Amino acid sequence: MERRAENRVSVELLANVFREGAPVVAVARDLTARGAALRPLGPMSPPPGTELDLELEIPGSRVVFATGRVTSVVGRRLGLTFDRISDADAESIRGYLDP
Repeated sequence: MERRAENRVSVELLANVFREGAPVVAVARDLTARGAALRPLGPMSPPPGTELDLELEIPGSRVVFATGRVTSVVGRRLGLTFDRISDADAESIRGYLDP
């Protein structure tokens, strides 16, 4: 079983999730600089292993971008582990979660 390198923090932030370029609005429920738990508000049920792009507005900061893979699906909730995120975007998330 994989251990998280960072503890997830409960949030409620709107995000755009893209699968093959098609956007779906989602709510980020838990967040770290390495991943997120998302609840898509539109039709989206990707299986584990699917690559998704994420666009997330950090309040008081900026829009961050990440690419990740679905690691879990529980009901309508997706676990996403970021495979690609810039250092600046990861720091924006950390700064928001631990001001």
